[in-house]
Amino acid sequence: MDAIVRIFPVFFFLVAALVALTTMTRMVEEERLQIGTLKALGFSKNAIMAKYIFYALAASFSGSLCGIIVGFKLFPAVIWNAYSMMYTMPPIHMPYRMDIASMAAGIAIACTLAATLNAAWTTLSETPAQLMRPRAPKAGKRILLERIKPIWKRMPFTYKVTARNLFRYKKRFLMTVIGISGCTALLVCGFGLHDSISDIVNVQFGQVFTYDATAVLTDADALQTDKVQSVLTGDEVSSYMAVHQEKSTNTYDGMDFNTYIFVPENDAQLSQFVTLRHRLGHESVPFTSFGIVITEKMSERTGYGVGDAIELKDTDGKAGVFTITGVAENYVENYVYMSADLYEQQFGQKPEFSSLLINLTENTQENRDSLAEKLLNIKDVTGVSFISDFKGSFSNMMTKIDTIVVVLIVSAGALAFIVLYNLINININERAKEIATIKVLGFYDKEVYKYVYRETMILSLIGTLVGLVLGIFLHKFVIYKVEVDVIMFGRMIKWYSYVYSAALTMLFSMLVELVMRRKLRAISMVESMKAPE
Repeated sequence: MDAIVRIFPVFFFLVAALVALTTMTRMVEEERLQIGTLKALGFSKNAIMAKYIFYALAASFSGSLCGIIVGFKLFPAVIWNAYSMMYTMPPIHMPYRMDIASMAAGIAIACTLAATLNAAWTTLSETPAQLMRPRAPKAGKRILLERIKPIWKRMPFTYKVTARNLFRYKKRFLMTVIGISGCTALLVCGFGLHDSISDIVNVQFGQVFTYDATAVLTDADALQTDKVQSVLTGDEVSSYMAVHQEKSTNTYDGMDFNTYIFVPENDAQLSQFVTLRHRLGHESVPFTSFGIVITEKMSERTGYGVGDAIELKDTDGKAGVFTITGVAENYVENYVYMSADLYEQQFGQKPEFSSLLINLTENTQENRDSLAEKLLNIKDVTGVSFISDFKGSFSNMMTKIDTIVVVLIVSAGALAFIVLYNLINININERAKEIATIKVLGFYDKEVYKYVYRETMILSLIGTLVGLVLGIFLHKFVIYKVEVDVIMFGRMIKWYSYVYSAALTMLFSMLVELVMRRKLRAISMVESMKAPE
């Protein structure tokens, strides 16, 4: 949670700053005539700029105030409720934190003011005579597509106009693509976090750990007692393996790292209970008697890989140096797999095989209850646990984190809608005279919609494709930041998450276009084509 709240606000502020920049730039551009008139009447630059600064301050301050009211009350309540489903939580108190509120509002106001000052100062640097005339349209240029004659000749006239307009207004092109790609990237990251979190439960407790239960004995000799053997050879158990497990705490580059040393009594049996494989391609990782296999998370955090020598300590503090022969897929906790001979050679003592990994004949509740009852009635057995219980509790915890991810997805989607609405609205305002002209030339309403929205859809599509690529890198960055030492989230984004992200972005684009149709119909051919003079 701490990592998420340090990362996501940065991207939200960047997209919000883009909205402020485009909005204030357009507002100043629309009022060129008024600015020129005021300058001609003797008003100073500072006096004219004060109007726009006041507007920006009023808008950003009001928006920040609303955000503070909602942010301090709504989102903490949602997140607290998610955790209270799993834990017994005390009542939540949500006071307004002035330090956080001041920082968030200050950044929002600063972004808006910076955009306003940039737009206003550029316009105010022109003379009154220049300002009182409409800005001259940019000269048309040949685009690359025109040079591809077989394609250009076969394109209808309206498509040629669309292609030219896309590349003629480079600033609008970049603003739209950047805005939409930023929102799509946030959506991909949100869905990707969901994929990464939800994957690890089933993979860890089903594909990596394939055993059904564990039992802890008082000592290694207890395994040979008649009572224990009678249960392990009974109807509930299909196979079992004795293992030695102990927690190892080591320091690498000043960082403490905890891992479990895992030693099977019979090396040949290990594959029946634990799958050692690579995460990519799922190729088997060989388990040898002369080297160790470490988990991927441990390899990432310590910087050690195949072929490196690494020092490990046992619970008594004795140190041994081991050669890494493999790096295996793992998501929960960290493990070092080694043979009994290697353990004895490096630590100078034999491992104590006082833990059991058990496979059930049938993994049913009845079978689990029967096995637990029989084992716990034996004084040499100190505990029994089942993978299904681990899986259930861990899955429940991950579901609560998913709730927070949903909040991020909804927030990113709302921001995408706002960005698209703002950009399309500005596009229509900038082209009011052009749209009025094609109406005069006889274009019907449907043809006008296609004429305007064809460009918007193409820009949305380009922005979406760019956002899908950016989302991969953003997801990777966020995943590395939010992980802790004992958890490794999945690294892959599922294909349908890309589809959902792209579909949502395009859906928002189409919804905004439907909303803006009324504005297109309301453009007056007479008023829009009047000369400003």
